[in-house]
Amino acid sequence: MGPISQEIDVDASREQIFELLCDLSLRPGWMGKLAGDYRLERIDPRGIGAGARFKPAGPGVEYMDTTIVETDFPEKIVERGEGGLRNKATVNTVWELIPGASGVTTVRVTFWTEQHLHLGRASEIGRSGWWKRRWKSALKGLRTAVESGELRGEPVQVAGGNRVPGAA
Repeated sequence: MGPISQEIDVDASREQIFELLCDLSLRPGWMGKLAGDYRLERIDPRGIGAGARFKPAGPGVEYMDTTIVETDFPEKIVERGEGGLRNKATVNTVWELIPGASGVTTVRVTFWTEQHLHLGRASEIGRSGWWKRRWKSALKGLRTAVESGELRGEPVQVAGGNRVPGAA
């Protein structure tokens, strides 16, 4: 499916937004229904290699995961993961931060999947509209979080993370 893109203008610097996007522990605070049953995949939730697993509240999606695989500060973040029917689809997400006038940043998210099963391709028919609406809602949550400086809820912690010697 895809790719689909959504964008929104945020009254904040690219650097500030980049740092928020690169910290996966903060995503449930602004992603809304896209981040149900959210779990981190490593103790450090920031930067290249950081990953999370979650359940988007959508038809036919069991769980999805994402890992930050590339960053270009403060312009771009590339994520890859798996999801879809039986976790047999590659999930791609690219965040672009475009500078605008008067300190406004345009945040563009591009999302697409690459199905490896014919059954999976058939199950995606008509879902691009659902994903567009969810990403639009998530971007509105991001704008609210950045501009107000407040996230809904607390950052997600790794289960048992506080028992690891030397972990912050």
